[in-house]
Amino acid sequence: MVANPPVVDETRKIVVGFDSANGVMAAFDYDELGNTTLRWRRDQYHACHMILFPDTGEIITADFDHERMTEQSVILDIESGEEKARIDSGSPVQSVVFPNPGFGRDFYTCSFTTISRISFS
Repeated sequence: MVANPPVVDETRKIVVGFDSANGVMAAFDYDELGNTTLRWRRDQYHACHMILFPDTGEIITADFDHERMTEQSVILDIESGEEKARIDSGSPVQSVVFPNPGFGRDFYTCSFTTISRISFS
């Protein structure tokens, strides 16, 4: 099930989508004809909108930890899928709404129970 739109990096010609029901995220290279090639894939329980920081190629994603029953914010490199940072958001439920960019290297997340401000460097 895909509940929210993919993130599209028009400069790098990469699109990242997810299947929140099966806990999968994947990035694809695309061309002007709409052809796609798998770039990377990872197991991750993401459900909300993503934020792209176009200057750094970082995307803000989420991952719900079923063992600990908490959502985490995860910063990924859009080109490699490499995890750059991970932090608990404080939410005991998986968010399906959208995070918001802050004023620098920060962003806000919201779920049905929690609002968090997260900054990173």
